[in-house]
Order: sequence, then C-alpha cells, then structure tokens
Amino acid sequence: MALEAGTSSWSDRCKVVTVGLGTRLAALLPKGRIRAMLHLLAVAADVGALLVEVHQNTSSPDTEDGEAAPPLPWILICAAEVDAEHAWQLADAVAAARGLPVSVVLPAGEATRQACPDAGEITATDGAHTEMSPLGRPMRLQRLSDDQYRQDVTAPDRGT
Repeated sequence: MALEAGTSSWSDRCKVVTVGLGTRLAALLPKGRIRAMLHLLAVAADVGALLVEVHQNTSSPDTEDGEAAPPLPWILICAAEVDAEHAWQLADAVAAARGLPVSVVLPAGEATRQACPDAGEITATDGAHTEMSPLGRPMRLQRLSDDQYRQDVTAPDRGT
C-alpha cells in the first residue's frame, strides 16, 4: 500500500506517512512522496502539527482571494505492531482532526479495534478494489512477496 501511495500520480497532492516500514522506501521515491516515522507517538504529534497548520492558514490565508487553501489529504500507513496506549493517543489525535482529510491504516488487532471501534476495514483480498477516504479514489492493493519488496528497496539507485 505504501509503495502504491508513493508512486501514484495523486501522491504529490497528499501527505503519506509510514511507520514500521523502515526508511529505505521513502529514500527511493521522489523527495517528499513518503515520510517515514519511527513510531506512532511521533505520528500523533504530526496530526497535532497539521491541526495547528490548518488553524493558522484559516486565521491568515495566503491566497489572493482571502480564502485559506484546503489542507492536503494526510494518510498514515502503519505496518508496526500497535499497543493500546499508542492506539488511543493516535485515535485522540485523529478525533481532534475531525473535518480534516485524514486516513489511518493500522494492522487489525485488539488495541486498534478498541481505540477505533467505528473504523472500517480495508479489503485486502487479491484483486479486490477498496476506497481510500479522504481521497475518494478506488484502489486495488498490489501484491509483493517479501523477496520482491526486499529486491525493490535494495535495488541500486537508478538516477531518480
């Protein structure tokens, strides 16, 4: 999912953050497509920074017509194990961001189900389409084996 988000044409118009996938993927893609973070606690702080940024832009718009530019969609893709405390901190941060275009993809587990009881599930069966809100775009998840992923992220720099 992170590779798809980082290489799609629409990803230059959104913020994609990953946890648990290492930093190599972000380094292989064009600058700014994906930002790798070490843990969910940092991600919750990033959502807080997004709220501050949106509030500041609303208070003093920079556009010619005096309207604040809408915030870019923000997507978290987490492959790391999620403990209950971090799941609740992230859920609180996302709840505070209501109305903002924020999507969170976490591994399904007891901690995430308790912290996010109303969350939907992404269909990850082979060939199935799913919709990623806030993008409102259907996407079909691609499949990479562990060996294919390792090969992609360890490939020599191709001058990109």
